[in-house]
Amino acid sequence: EYLEEMALHMSKLLLDLSPTSFQYNHSILLKYATPEAHGTLKKQLTKEGEAYTKLQLSTHFKPSQITANPQTLEVEVKGTLSSYVAGKHVHDSQETLFFKFTHRGSGLLLESVKGGISHEY
Repeated sequence: EYLEEMALHMSKLLLDLSPTSFQYNHSILLKYATPEAHGTLKKQLTKEGEAYTKLQLSTHFKPSQITANPQTLEVEVKGTLSSYVAGKHVHDSQETLFFKFTHRGSGLLLESVKGGISHEY
């Protein structure tokens, strides 16, 4: 359950965004990243944040299925992503995120994330 909850939380931080919330969400997400993944993830999130601001894009993610593998610490999250530009609904899409966690100390850290949308509208 904890693995599923972590992936659900991460998916919301990645995909429930607006031009005013992305910076906060991304800073929280980076706190969970392994040191090895931090730089790459930060670069990706910065690029996404620029797109949200430029396009006045907001997205809302509604997860519908979570599949966790406790042995490999991998989780797949599927759901519907609703996109809005300047407050107007423009698109719904089915998205799948793949999270890979690692066990460090007393908790889980995010090793990698794949999937989601390309913010090119």
